[in-house]
Amino acid sequence: MRTNGVAERLCTGDASDREKFAAWAATVPHTIGNPLYHWTHLELRRPFGITGKVLSPATADEIWDPV
Repeated sequence: MRTNGVAERLCTGDASDREKFAAWAATVPHTIGNPLYHWTHLELRRPFGITGKVLSPATADEIWDPV
């Protein structure tokens, strides 16, 4: 996230979990080809059962809300 220019408060600072999730969602599209992209979607699928959605700013709210 830091490499993507995300402010430190959204990485490890005092931002809310939802704000941090939104910052991660904005970063995920830039990780295609990196294992983090695949791990993110495995984590959405395995514990939460979320399939068929790619985490991005456009889907962050609909993915966060059911959780």
